[in-house]
Amino acid sequence: MENRVSEANVIAFNGFPLYFGVDIPESEILSYSLPPKPPVGAFDVRFTGGWRVVENEGEIEFINPNKSLNISYQINKNENWILTSETGTQHVLHGIGEIELTDNSGILFLEKHFLTPTHYSLSQNYPNPFNPVTTITYELPQESYISLEVYNMNGQQVTSLASKSQKAGKYTVQWDGTDLNGHKVSSGIYLYKLETPDFTNIRKMVLMK
Repeated sequence: MENRVSEANVIAFNGFPLYFGVDIPESEILSYSLPPKPPVGAFDVRFTGGWRVVENEGEIEFINPNKSLNISYQINKNENWILTSETGTQHVLHGIGEIELTDNSGILFLEKHFLTPTHYSLSQNYPNPFNPVTTITYELPQESYISLEVYNMNGQQVTSLASKSQKAGKYTVQWDGTDLNGHKVSSGIYLYKLETPDFTNIRKMVLMK
């Protein structure tokens, strides 16, 4: 294991390391799986699926019985990675650094940050199907006023995820399955629509409970 991850980026939660940015042969991937989650009240952190390493992106699940969560990281090859919380707060990971969180549990989304996009795009949400939270990623090649909204299959607006001017770049937004009034919506198929003055795209997502 040590040889495979020796060149990997590292992010450690209260000292427990996870690895990313390295390709692990399929024949060896089981060596990087973690045991079942510990009893309630114990600290735990892992990539979704029970893994200790991912190549390009992944969800990080954590349970933290302490008052604060110390996150330290070491990024190699002059790369930039983005760590996004469930509330949409983003932290840029570059070089060596630390982040302090006060959350007791939750999910963080880790992904590689690439150069300025060359075109508009709206990616498929992840995970899909989902429950209770999903992440939507979109790219802007230039500064644009954007609108990102969720609709039901009857064409009725469920909620607005973003409505503002944003600079060129890659963005992530999370939807927790609630409507404009904060009420949980029912299971089913929903549409999310990204609209700018020069681009419009609609995709489907599935909420399962």
